[in-house]
Amino acid sequence: MKEKMPLYRLKGLLDNAPPARDFVAALKASYDRTAVPALIAEVKKASPSQGVLRKNFDPVEIAQAYEKNGAACLKFFQGSFDYLEAIRNAGVKKSMIS
Repeated sequence: MKEKMPLYRLKGLLDNAPPARDFVAALKASYDRTAVPALIAEVKKASPSQGVLRKNFDPVEIAQAYEKNGAACLKFFQGSFDYLEAIRNAGVKKSMIS
């Protein structure tokens, strides 16, 4: 996520953003609930070694599927701020990191 964003836009987004979700706490809570190591699922359009993995990449659909199937947190590779916003607006509640 090396996308550039003007500082004023970033500050505006932060002013209206909900509180950050604690990534580490989400992993611990998942383990405490299940006694199984927590899963960090990666929403990934491409990989450095294989290039584009999905031509019809839909980050919202992928994130919803991961959440539904027990991922504790979501990670992004080759993502954008727009993906994060769309996923959050779609109701995905998991902690996210890029």
